[in-house]
Amino acid sequence: MRKTECAVLIVFVPALLFGYGCSTRDERHEFFVLSGAIYTEKFTCDQTPTGQPTTCSDRNEVNRIQFERDGFNSFEVRTVPDTGFVIHGRLIGLAFTWNATSPNGYTESGTWTFSPGGGSFSGPSHYVANDGSFSGDCNTNGDIGALSTPPDPPDPPGCP
Repeated sequence: MRKTECAVLIVFVPALLFGYGCSTRDERHEFFVLSGAIYTEKFTCDQTPTGQPTTCSDRNEVNRIQFERDGFNSFEVRTVPDTGFVIHGRLIGLAFTWNATSPNGYTESGTWTFSPGGGSFSGPSHYVANDGSFSGDCNTNGDIGALSTPPDPPDPPGCP
């Protein structure tokens, strides 16, 4: 046996026996571990009731949200404490594309882009009332941690 083959066996066999380099955990494909993470989000939204002028309905509102894995790169996100607002989304690279349902009678969808280490995110979303009576746009910034303070997001186009 040549030295190269012997060196490969010395490294490969223990790695195989102890499971190094092989994983059944989905986190191995992520840039950071999102499951279980709590973020503080700050959002500003405009709202347009049907046939009415647009107003700035929420400005720099703050929530805590927690991500939980529910499939391969798929997550359920809920407010902490749980308000019934439920986000379902997929993380592809640093982009988290999501859809949400609210107990307040609307659906929302958006995309948040995470920083490379997962410490923060930002992005836009759009929402529509289930009965079609209003719609709006939001911008959100988030920082990891339940006690963090993300920067104010930019106003959506409809905010004066």
